[in-house]
Amino acid sequence: MPLTLDEAKSLITALGVNIPEDALSKKAETENLGFSLVQLQKSRLTWDGLRKNIQSQLQSLEKSIMDAVRAHNSDETIEDGFEEGAVGAGIKQLYTVLDKLDERLIDKLDEALNAKTFTDRQSRHAEAAGIVKEYQAFVNGDALLAQIDKNGFTSTNIRAAATTALGELAAKF
Repeated sequence: MPLTLDEAKSLITALGVNIPEDALSKKAETENLGFSLVQLQKSRLTWDGLRKNIQSQLQSLEKSIMDAVRAHNSDETIEDGFEEGAVGAGIKQLYTVLDKLDERLIDKLDEALNAKTFTDRQSRHAEAAGIVKEYQAFVNGDALLAQIDKNGFTSTNIRAAATTALGELAAKF
């Protein structure tokens, strides 16, 4: 039969082990607030995975566009070609999405994971929640992001993936 916290504390004390008075209550508080170390690490992995997914999809889109430009330019029946350098430079602007969906959340989650006190961890957790809300506002309102998945060159689901991941993260915060 499992022991209650009070029974476990009495047993440990009887064995001569000194437990700080707030040790068990801090663990309970952390679990009740929904941000255990495991949950913080999972959130970090979710965000890092999303950023890598977005980068991969943008690279795929960039390749598809450049392949289409090269195919167009190699068609001798077409009079006007595209300047590959200019198109390539324009495509690089797609990556500004990653500038907005930056690494601040990972950094804040790392700070929470490395926090020495419950209060510090709680503060970093709250800051991370604010960053998630900022990212959600960007994803929901950015015109470029709204158009990327309708590109006509290759299938992407960047906005949907970001919306899903951010929704999951927001639910954890």
